[in-house]
Amino acid sequence: PVISRKEEKMLDAKEIGQRVKKIRTENQLTQQEFGESIGVTLNTVSKIEPGMRMPSIDLMAEIAVKYSINLNWLMLGIGNMQLDS
Repeated sequence: PVISRKEEKMLDAKEIGQRVKKIRTENQLTQQEFGESIGVTLNTVSKIEPGMRMPSIDLMAEIAVKYSINLNWLMLGIGNMQLDS
């Protein structure tokens, strides 16, 4: 999905971090396990969750695919968390 510059400015690192944490905790994973599953370090996950670091669009897409998450929900909080099956 392509996002506009306006939408990109609407991305909130803290809110995205909270949604990433929700995905991780609902899958009963540690930050280490979650990081390994998406190809990043524990340190990266520990900075994303509190909003200290914005995950790249590619990383958010990876999370969405790996965990069947609605990318609009992950990025913008729009729609349901899970993709409809």
